[in-house]
Amino acid sequence: MALAPGTDKQLTVRQLTEYAELHCRIIAGEAGGDRRISWAHQNELVDPTPWLSGGELLMTTGMAVPSVPSAQVSYLERLAERGVAGLAIGDRRLLGDLDLSDLTPEFYAAADRLALPIVLVTGWTPFIAIAQRVAAASQDSVHSRMARHLRVYQTLAEFSRSGARLPECIRRLSEVSGYELSVVTPMGRPIYEGIAQPAFPVGLPDIADALATKDYASRVPQPLPDGGHGDRRVFVVPVLANLRPVGVLVAVSNEGSDGDRLILHHIATIVSLLVADLFRERERERREGGELLARALADAERGKSRTIGDAFPGRPSERFAFAVVDIGEDPAGWRELHHRLNEHDFPHRMTRRSDRGALLVALGDQDIGDLGAALEMHLPAATVGLSSSVAAATDLAIARREARWSLRCAAYDGLRVQSYASAAQPSWLMLEASGMEQIVDDVLGALIAHDEQTGAELEQTLRVFLECNRSWKTASEKLFIHRQTLIHRVKRIEQLTGRRLDRTDEVCDLWLSIKARRALTLTGAADD
Repeated sequence: MALAPGTDKQLTVRQLTEYAELHCRIIAGEAGGDRRISWAHQNELVDPTPWLSGGELLMTTGMAVPSVPSAQVSYLERLAERGVAGLAIGDRRLLGDLDLSDLTPEFYAAADRLALPIVLVTGWTPFIAIAQRVAAASQDSVHSRMARHLRVYQTLAEFSRSGARLPECIRRLSEVSGYELSVVTPMGRPIYEGIAQPAFPVGLPDIADALATKDYASRVPQPLPDGGHGDRRVFVVPVLANLRPVGVLVAVSNEGSDGDRLILHHIATIVSLLVADLFRERERERREGGELLARALADAERGKSRTIGDAFPGRPSERFAFAVVDIGEDPAGWRELHHRLNEHDFPHRMTRRSDRGALLVALGDQDIGDLGAALEMHLPAATVGLSSSVAAATDLAIARREARWSLRCAAYDGLRVQSYASAAQPSWLMLEASGMEQIVDDVLGALIAHDEQTGAELEQTLRVFLECNRSWKTASEKLFIHRQTLIHRVKRIEQLTGRRLDRTDEVCDLWLSIKARRALTLTGAADD
């Protein structure tokens, strides 16, 4: 029953039980019989997982197995999560202190559910005999693993001298490691142009689970549940850049091999260093692109003609979109937005002025809707206005004007994202900022000045009162004030604005000015 010399296959649990002299048999978890054994290790702890790396045949005399059914199930679940090959239990009935009835029906059911083989070691077989058999069967595999480790580090040395790009390094590591490798973002896209998609698709929940771990230092590779890939195993390992998870290494083992998890850990470390260099390059591009966009916008504000292509050269046939972002007081997502846009395959330029952001995005084979969805996903506290899809020769000021108009429409309708093509709002929103400012000054000027001088909140009171359809009860409850206090405030509002809140035409003036002020607050008080 010896393995062929030079083979890279390790002994399976089922093959181990075929050695008659070991007196072993599988009593539960038969479906996992083809799990390969990297090593045989005895441990009598209730939770041995901190001392395991996956692939071991864990041997116990039974002292480690709890007596309570729920605890037995938890014990097996911990072992399965760690990736052990199987659990070997010594039958000590000859010693008179173990009854197999202690293994409850819940224990057997959990082993079958987890496909975790339970091996009963009968007779007088010592555990050392099992460990020796596993070691002998693994000897050729050990030599092969050592050779692979050397080739991996030789590959790293070659690439550090040549300065080759990340995709070529991934391709070469795939050739020498025994895995088909890919590196993808949290969205499942290749992290860099030229890196192939994983050999088997990996779901976003699996990626999220890998990135949710707190144990980034060890990053013990664990196989994904069988997804119908035959005799190949799929591993997902976090990739870090400056100690921050930025994606995952997806590794698919060769046919008939479980691969080498230690070498996979080393490869993940190497890839993390290479990806960190990539992210530093992206940060440099972000700064330079932001400066280019800021200069082009400044020129446009001074009346100089600037096209989209001036701010984003080198893409004459590309389609673009301009976005204006009201970041507000909560900048959630903005600092990481350039990474997220790269993950969605959106080359871009971005700059920020106070609480207003500007984005110029190359759409590629995607559309405005795809960009809007990405921005809505990654800017949870912002409001976004998008221009139409424009060509490189389009005047930059026109694209920005469309985006600002869309932002006003978004503010009017309470939307997170609004595109120019789908915006359909009252014509007064088309006014330049100066015209909208005139409306606000004429109607609300005295009210705003009074609030600034006294610290009163009459403007807010007016807005809430109108939003509540002039309901005294609803508005007073929403403002947390007494009804009589609200009556007093409304009378003061009518005095300051010169308009009555029981006259429809004058209420329209007040509501229009409230909306105009909201639009100006979001989009800026000047169009420049």
